[in-house]
Amino acid sequence: MAAQEAESPARRTRVVDDVDLRLLRALWMDGRARVRELARELAIADSAVSVRLRRLRERGVLAGVHAVFDPAVLGLTTQALVGVRLAPDISSPVFEGRLRTMRSVLGAVTLVGDYDLEVHLACRDMVDLERAVYELRDAGAQTTHTQLIARTVVGLGQALLTEEEPA
Repeated sequence: MAAQEAESPARRTRVVDDVDLRLLRALWMDGRARVRELARELAIADSAVSVRLRRLRERGVLAGVHAVFDPAVLGLTTQALVGVRLAPDISSPVFEGRLRTMRSVLGAVTLVGDYDLEVHLACRDMVDLERAVYELRDAGAQTTHTQLIARTVVGLGQALLTEEEPA
């Protein structure tokens, strides 16, 4: 029981201090920032930044730094969120494995509610979107509900890294 408690997200949150939060915030703004740049911004030694980054990775606080790209640059101008209810004979892990092989899938989340998953698709056009939704059905979706994305709101998530506790 104590080992499980030590690894819980609540326990990890307590081991992140103000400097770690500032470091995470700086990485959020520029995931490619070099250790020297981060050290200068935080007014601490390069070695201290390196130690903190290693510790944050080891504790699972910093799971990775990823590139964010605009799918439209690749000609994928039609995006949609598709609510998926799985067929009774398809498990979520099996369906998730199939999603990994689908070219149009940008991401997915599992849900508790009306749908089992929500899948983010990026397609060339409406014909390509229709093909992608059929591919979801072939993979085990019993029903789908498609919503076109008009615009993506950017710059969200930074408030998670503030020192203030939510009200």
